[in-house]
Amino acid sequence: MKNTLTTIILPCMLALNLASCSQYESTVFAGDYRYYSGIGEFFDCKTGVKYYLGKQGVNKELKEKYLALKLDEKDDVYLNVEGYLMEESPEDTLIPSTIFIATEFISFDTSRGCEVGRRVGH
Repeated sequence: MKNTLTTIILPCMLALNLASCSQYESTVFAGDYRYYSGIGEFFDCKTGVKYYLGKQGVNKELKEKYLALKLDEKDDVYLNVEGYLMEESPEDTLIPSTIFIATEFISFDTSRGCEVGRRVGH
């Protein structure tokens, strides 16, 4: 019985505890998304700022879903997604920047998008 406790239950409790200790809280974002030259980009409609996607979260899923739409190169798709903004660590980049971490895909809509004239960073 003690062996079961140490080999199954304790590791599971530790994993749950670590997962719940995230310092970031996901919220819903809406904006334009594109995947081009190996980089995911997200333009937040609300703030008018473009962010590059971090490799964490559902980045790979977003890329696969976007490529499956077979859009023209550099075309945007309107994205509803849960996620958070995070400062890149100095070890990851020479120039500190804020990246977007998508945590849960909600939907794509190819028939709408943000107001392009409001964009910052393009």
